[in-house]
Amino acid sequence: MTEESVDLVFGINAGIIWDLLSLKGPMPARELAKSAALRIDDVHGALGWLGREGKINVNKKGRSRIYSLRP
Repeated sequence: MTEESVDLVFGINAGIIWDLLSLKGPMPARELAKSAALRIDDVHGALGWLGREGKINVNKKGRSRIYSLRP
């Protein structure tokens, strides 16, 4: 198995999450993980990547955080 760079892994996962949010709309991280078949920490890394790029919104609903794409 080859070692992949952090930027590559986070970037690929961010693309998966972006596509999923674009297709299905806002959802919490656990639902993103399940829908994307990614581990929750990989989803959090991808969300951080997208957040740094200013591509997502985060809203609180009860105890959950709901992630969506910025218009």
